[in-house]
Parts: sequence; C-alpha cells; structure tokens
Amino acid sequence: YWILKYYGHEEVSVLDGGIKQWQKEGKKIKFDEPEITKTTYTATANPDINATKNQTQEWIEEEDEDVVLVDARPKKEWDEGHFPDAVRLDWVELLTDDDPPLLKSAGELQELFDNAGITEDKELVLY
Repeated sequence: YWILKYYGHEEVSVLDGGIKQWQKEGKKIKFDEPEITKTTYTATANPDINATKNQTQEWIEEEDEDVVLVDARPKKEWDEGHFPDAVRLDWVELLTDDDPPLLKSAGELQELFDNAGITEDKELVLY
C-alpha cells in the first residue's frame, strides 16, 4: 500500500484477509490470461510522505505535541530501543484472531488508536 502511494497511485486498496479470505468467502478466482496493451509507465515518487531523519530528530528534540511517533514493531524490538516519547502499537494488535486474520472493526481500531494517543489532529510518523 505505502509503496504504491509513495509512487503517486491515488486509488490503492488492501484485500482484508488476503486471497485466503477471498476463497473462504467463496468468491471467484479467474485464471484467464488477460489481454494487456503495452504502455509506458512512469512512476513519480512523492518523498514528502517520508519523514526524514532530520525532521524526526527535530520533533523529538522539540517534543512536538502535534506529532505522534508510532512504533509498530513487536514488544521485543521495542524493548531493544525506540524513539523517546514514541507510542507502541504493534501492528498485529490491529488484527483479529480469525483464520486468516482480518482487520478489527472500525470501533475496535478507534479505541486502540485513542488509547495510544493517535488522533486525527496529529501528524503520524510510523516506524
């Protein structure tokens, strides 16, 4: 998702649960080879969606309350080191225990974000 957004794609989606969930729901899968018209593709990078080392360092030093540094790594990696004042929200906490795992409901996600101080009025820096 992120790399497609980085290269300027506006409409990007994620298949919740992946192909396994798609099949579990009995949805069709085509194996036909599509006809493809040759074209030239030019990606345009948008580096503005990246936080630079200098920006991150400034936010940390200034203790900028409008920015939330979100560490999405497992606890073991968090314990080995993280940015000062970062909040920890392991990405797996966003998923259900289903097989395959799915994204939690909007309400559950909102509660997780609120509890971590991740609010719409703040700029997020994910790592």
